[in-house]
Amino acid sequence: MKLIHYTVGYGGKLNYLTTCGKEIHSHDEAETATIDPAKVDCEKCKLNKEWREDLAYSTGFLKEDVRRIYIESDILSAEEVRRVQREVKDLCDTAAVKCTRRVFSEMLDYAWHDLEKTWAAVKKADEIYSESSLMPLCGNSYMGAPVIFNGMCERAIKEGVEGKSVFILNSLKSIYWDMIDIPTMKKAFKKNSLYMYDENHEMKKVDVSKIRKRN
Repeated sequence: MKLIHYTVGYGGKLNYLTTCGKEIHSHDEAETATIDPAKVDCEKCKLNKEWREDLAYSTGFLKEDVRRIYIESDILSAEEVRRVQREVKDLCDTAAVKCTRRVFSEMLDYAWHDLEKTWAAVKKADEIYSESSLMPLCGNSYMGAPVIFNGMCERAIKEGVEGKSVFILNSLKSIYWDMIDIPTMKKAFKKNSLYMYDENHEMKKVDVSKIRKRN
């Protein structure tokens, strides 16, 4: 079994820089790295204060006023992590609300590969963030973000989930709606809220009733 280290995200060139200071190749047969603090078994990584804090928030041992999660359908790079952390921290500061050091209580990568895990995280969260344009991972294949978005809308309706706020860190005009089930989305967001950037790059609530697929 591979030794699992803690990492902030994929570092490029097939490598992960770990909390304990190692550089792990993504195809290493003996060691690997994860952004999920609960999966870590490297004792040196566990000595890090930030890992202990991230684990406590991720598992719910420590509570925050607003539980925020970040979802990436594919690989999550360290660069993306740092960028969205700064971006959402700025949004929180503008709204005069607190957030954790990591900003997000939980971060998910390869989220479309395990929709049950993703849905469990969504149900526990107050605010769900993604940088997605809802474009499929590969051409016109039904993969990645559309699978997650449609699946979460279906589950929200089925289980009567209400009061969630979904923030897509993108502009409304940049969203690819072709593979999104618009009627299901509209039904799911009757009692939940969807936010995106407007033309002035201000985060605004979206009127989902006006969303149409482009001809």
